[in-house]
Amino acid sequence: MVHEFEEIICVRPYIKRHREDEKFAAEMFVTGGDKNYPSTESIALMISEEFVLSVIIMLVGIAVGSIEIVLAPFIAFTLHLIPHAFEALRFPGWAPGSRTAVLLFVPSVAIIVAAIMTQPIQPLWLAVWTVVIGVFLLANLRLMHMAAGGFAQKLR
Repeated sequence: MVHEFEEIICVRPYIKRHREDEKFAAEMFVTGGDKNYPSTESIALMISEEFVLSVIIMLVGIAVGSIEIVLAPFIAFTLHLIPHAFEALRFPGWAPGSRTAVLLFVPSVAIIVAAIMTQPIQPLWLAVWTVVIGVFLLANLRLMHMAAGGFAQKLR
């Protein structure tokens, strides 16, 4: 959530600061701009929904006794940190989420490795659930971005 708070707080000011700068035309937040991130409130709502969905998936994994399902959203989160870290290298300054991506990547990988080493995990099921849940979470995020304008209107 620390990473998500950084995004909630920093995205709108970052877009406003760099939307006219040609060097940032390909940056993921600036490219999505006002369409995908119309307000801080809509960003917070999207992130909250994604967080609740991930928690529900993890609770289902606990209920059915599957460490693979529990670990899959965390692996998807950790993988999503990689593009944020590259944003920090490609664009001057720090993009929203890039600071915490750099700080959280190694501990996140360490947690995944520790879970794999200490729990009886079936690697094939871990890979399958990570892909299935990762695709599901990405599709959900895409839907949230498509609905972001409507959220912003209703929140006003």
